[in-house]
Amino acid sequence: MLSHIASNLGVKDLILSDDYPPPNLTLCKTFKAVVGALYLDQGYDRCSKFVRDFIAVQLVGKRVDDVWVVTNPMGLLVKELQKLGLKEPESRLIWSSGSNTVLSNYVVGIYSDKKLLGKAPGETLTTAEEMAARDALRNLYQIQDKRTPLKF
Repeated sequence: MLSHIASNLGVKDLILSDDYPPPNLTLCKTFKAVVGALYLDQGYDRCSKFVRDFIAVQLVGKRVDDVWVVTNPMGLLVKELQKLGLKEPESRLIWSSGSNTVLSNYVVGIYSDKKLLGKAPGETLTTAEEMAARDALRNLYQIQDKRTPLKF
């Protein structure tokens, strides 16, 4: 998404590179550098207005899960809990059914210091644990499906 915004703002014309057009990763890094330079030069207020006007408007009507791809949810959860000073997450099997059939179902809960952070079902224990970690992250960041949209 950042590369799309950068292209529309003409950032690819600022990049001096052997590759043309510049790859998406280069566009993203350059756009982040432009935002950082704006922050250093103009301050927080101007930079936040720029981000609101050019980045936040692209998020209208989109789900967070569609924009933010987490490749290792359990690893991210461990890091976030460490930042908060909480114990490492622990996966526990809450219940299972049909484990010897084609339609097996496992429900895994993620706990930290005996507190349930998230739970989710899955066809395998690995899938259920990954989905439970994603649910724990959603709860930690207070991201709900029925949350009201941001006001501009």
